[in-house]
Amino acid sequence: MATKYTHVTTPSQLSSLASKNSVVVIDFHATWCGPCKVIAPTFESLASTHASPGRAAFCKVDVDAAQEVAQKYGVRAMPTFVILTSGAETARIQGADRAALTSAVEAAMKSAKPVYSAGPGHTLGAAPKAPPRWVRDDGSVSGTPPAAHRVGGWVETLVAFVALYLVSLFSIDAISAAEQSGFAVRDAGSGGSGRGGPGGPGGPGGRRLGTVQGFGRTVGGCASGSCG
Repeated sequence: MATKYTHVTTPSQLSSLASKNSVVVIDFHATWCGPCKVIAPTFESLASTHASPGRAAFCKVDVDAAQEVAQKYGVRAMPTFVILTSGAETARIQGADRAALTSAVEAAMKSAKPVYSAGPGHTLGAAPKAPPRWVRDDGSVSGTPPAAHRVGGWVETLVAFVALYLVSLFSIDAISAAEQSGFAVRDAGSGGSGRGGPGGPGGPGGRRLGTVQGFGRTVGGCASGSCG
């Protein structure tokens, strides 16, 4: 069976136990004291039953090894049992009286409440970050982003493509109109604004937007190259 009590040798050690536990049961004893040895099993049994970190602590004080502690509590006879509740003495039993010790400990345990530590806490004024929210057209709020937001920029790409198609469709010179359109995406090598890369018109292997290299082009009903 694991030991459920602590050997206390200094007042500060006892004060620490009292600050961390609602109830502290102290056994003041001496190695040469016969009655102390007789009642020791009862004290140890009560400790095994009731000791609980933060709620109740049991400790032994050898009056010869910790005279300062014994003097602080005015111990004059051995064994002497002192019960502290919230740091204040609430019961004292002198002599090897098993029934009195058991009754006093059980009575103290009925009012024992766990002592909770403050914990890390929160920074004053800080608030937990709320998850993002999106407002729909009807005014309702949703935690799920709209479809256009989820798929990224594909909608913008589609709009640009349709706009370029319409500009080219209704222009006499479709290639020139497409190149000059505000929807055209120009590579950096072309000298214009927009996104660019090594494959742009100014880079190796690039082609200008709308160029139909390798494909036939009809002008006035003639394929390029077949009409003078």
